[in-house]
Amino acid sequence: MRFLLPIFILTAAFPAQADRLVPLLISVEESQKYVDDLKVSVLPVELRPRVEPFMDASMVPAVLALAIAVEVNGRPPMLLTSGPIAAAAASIRVRAPSGEWTLATGVRLYGEGEVAALEGLNAAFWQQVTPVPMEGEIKVQRTTPVFTIHGAGTPFPVLVHGVVVETFPELLEGVFVTDVAFPHGAPLLTANRTLLGLTFRPHPSDEERSVAVSAEKLRAWVHSEGAETTARAPTPE
Repeated sequence: MRFLLPIFILTAAFPAQADRLVPLLISVEESQKYVDDLKVSVLPVELRPRVEPFMDASMVPAVLALAIAVEVNGRPPMLLTSGPIAAAAASIRVRAPSGEWTLATGVRLYGEGEVAALEGLNAAFWQQVTPVPMEGEIKVQRTTPVFTIHGAGTPFPVLVHGVVVETFPELLEGVFVTDVAFPHGAPLLTANRTLLGLTFRPHPSDEERSVAVSAEKLRAWVHSEGAETTARAPTPE
């Protein structure tokens, strides 16, 4: 009964996800199917940081992140990840569903650099990828349930369940905090397999939380004229 009560509360509070929320929370098979369906949408990213001439590049570790393919109101598919780490990288590679690493040759930043769209990916890459829709009905609020994939691109990815723990008003509207503790481009998905938000930085005082931006704000940025493109020369491996 203690286990069922929180589920009842969640489904009552979020009826738009209710039909699919309960199976994801209680069924291993449904969770695995969710993960399998998103293997062609949620992808691992490897980012090599810029190094100074006096530094040994082989001694500087790569940063691992996630990216998600999305569709926004009929526009060509986009691959989104954390803006701060993408902007700081010297080279960026994305692992396609086939296992092949593909170089991203451009980065388009949105907002004040919170989110990046990885560009210059070849046609063979996009033929393997299935974009997910941006959520258009569910509003981000405290306790909103979210899902992400831990270990995307590995032999054993698993579904991780979290919630929205804090939202902000006015100038920070659309930015929120989640207890999903992966700040580097983790897609925050609904039970309906739509994108509700994306993490872009660690929480400043709690390593068990991440700061994210909502799909609603992302959609507004994509339709604005304020995006900036930063070209990247391919870095030989």
